[in-house]
Amino acid sequence: MSDEMTTILTTTPDGLETEDAGVLIGEVELRSTVTDDGQASAHARYPHTEQWHTISGATRHLDSPAHLAIYHTQLVAQHLPPEQ
Repeated sequence: MSDEMTTILTTTPDGLETEDAGVLIGEVELRSTVTDDGQASAHARYPHTEQWHTISGATRHLDSPAHLAIYHTQLVAQHLPPEQ
C-alpha cells in the first residue's frame, strides 16, 4: 500500500481553494497522503513547480490508511468539471 497518490487534472472553473495560496485554476497536480493512524490530507500545485499548497477543507480521518485510494478518488471527482 502506498501512503501517497497523485493525479494531474484540470479544475472546475471555480478552481481549487487552498489554505495558503488562494484559488488554483486550470491544470493542477493533486496529492493525497495518509499517516499510519489514518489522518489524510491533500495538497495541490501547478505541474512542474515545487511548492505544494494545502487544499482547504480536505483533511479527513480515515478508518484505515488502506482507504487512501477511496479518499483520493473522491477528492479528484470533486474538483473535475462535469465533462472530464
